[in-house]
Amino acid sequence: MALLLVVFMAGCGREQGVIIPTLTAISPNRGTQGQTVPVTLTGTSFTTGATINGAGAGITVSNTTVVSSSTITATFAISTSAALGTVNISVTSSGQTTNTVTYTIGPAFTVSSVIPANGASNVLINQVLSATFSQAVNCATITTTGAAPSFTLTGPTGAVAVTLTSCSASTATFTPTSLLASNASYTATLTTAVQDSLGDPLLSNFVWSFSTAPLPTVTSTIPTNGATGVPVNQVLTATFSEAMTCSTIASPATTFTVTGPAPGLAVVGGTVTCSGATATFTLTSGTLLAANTTYTAKITTGVKNLGGGALASNYSWIFTTELVPTVISTVPTNLATGVPVNQVLTATFSEAMNCATLTSPATTFTVTGPAPGLAVVAGTVNCLGTSATFTPTSLLAANTLYTATITTGATSPTGAPLATKYVWTFTTELPPTVISTVPISGATGVPFY
Repeated sequence: MALLLVVFMAGCGREQGVIIPTLTAISPNRGTQGQTVPVTLTGTSFTTGATINGAGAGITVSNTTVVSSSTITATFAISTSAALGTVNISVTSSGQTTNTVTYTIGPAFTVSSVIPANGASNVLINQVLSATFSQAVNCATITTTGAAPSFTLTGPTGAVAVTLTSCSASTATFTPTSLLASNASYTATLTTAVQDSLGDPLLSNFVWSFSTAPLPTVTSTIPTNGATGVPVNQVLTATFSEAMTCSTIASPATTFTVTGPAPGLAVVGGTVTCSGATATFTLTSGTLLAANTTYTAKITTGVKNLGGGALASNYSWIFTTELVPTVISTVPTNLATGVPVNQVLTATFSEAMNCATLTSPATTFTVTGPAPGLAVVAGTVNCLGTSATFTPTSLLAANTLYTATITTGATSPTGAPLATKYVWTFTTELPPTVISTVPISGATGVPFY
């Protein structure tokens, strides 16, 4: 009986000497797929050699260190394919296993898209940048200033000042405080300091690059630089290397002008319109350029593309307008005599004419005579190409001086008028006379047969 009592007492002593460890918390208590997380486990009665259990195939535990009886540090490497959800974690210390504490595995927090896209070119110099994340972002973790901002933009001269202009749900937008440089490369970076709404950080810095568009240029003009024979009613056109901000070109803007002739170089009245990459200058209604005159067209650096980029320098070109039409020949010729009284008059011009300015009922081609009244001769004017004809309604008077006139109202198809009215005169033929008779007047003894 005494032996049994001793054995019992000894057994009770061993049970009283066992200390069961506990696990109270894991910090942080979550991680994301693909993340390597330093963790701290707190509890009681941890001893050297303690191990962490329950991580499963999706988590690899390393660097387990028993810091004290109440603290263990370790590294959780979470697989990119680890199952989402909770994992029960426990600690085994001195052969005794603690209770479990849940550890949550969430989806990786990533940048899903950016504007401008990585590698984008011809980006506008007033571009607003944005980043969209895979889940809701903690906007407080996005900073653009300070010693270590979580978003930076660098360019050809170094860091670019930007502001976080909006942040909501999964998208953040950034606006440079000044225009970007043209034809330059930029790099944007979001660091691992950026976290989602649950505190999960980006797994690594997200970096993307883009290049801005070159400054706009004038690629072609109508008329071309140095052109001659330009119609006096010419509509001028300038084509740019890209779409432009039309409000910087179109009237009432004064960035596209035409001046001439020298020496005064007066500004030519007109209206500028714009669409996309093309601007046009149209003369004020009812006006024409002067003939045989040199003009200068100019587009200034006030003209800007859609991103605010201006021409690098003023663009100018010159052109010379067409010669005025002239009368090169007439039928009858000037000062002709003996002109038939049924003569059809013809005027030939140096170029094709706008027949509407000559053909009846126009009154630019007239015949008058005789003096002193110089009555207008009734007739009809026809026109074809370079010729106009005047056909009198009735016969002209014989042995009479007539005057034919073509006024400056006669114009070329582009509206260029004769420099001055053209006048010529001619004299019609003498009337026929009886120069002899048989028998002569007053004859006697004329046979009756």
